[in-house]
Amino acid sequence: MPELKRVLPDLAGDSRYRGTDAYRLRNRQVTQVKLTSGAPCASHDALFAPWPGPETNIKEWYVLDNGYAVGKGADADGDDVYPVLKISREPD
Repeated sequence: MPELKRVLPDLAGDSRYRGTDAYRLRNRQVTQVKLTSGAPCASHDALFAPWPGPETNIKEWYVLDNGYAVGKGADADGDDVYPVLKISREPD
């Protein structure tokens, strides 16, 4: 799987994110991609899982090889946000 910076190029390229936890994880390998809404068919159910953190605006998230998850969403102003969460197990 690719590095996080390949999946989320704005995270690595935009200086606004340089001080964030997500930016510090940019070189980690993505092991899973999860979407938080929709489910087109039963054969794609594995792609869908709720974001395990408290944020409610996350549309997609990525499980990294070091046990962290990085979400992608937007704040009230429409700016991208990338919350980071240590997860205890692989999502279902």
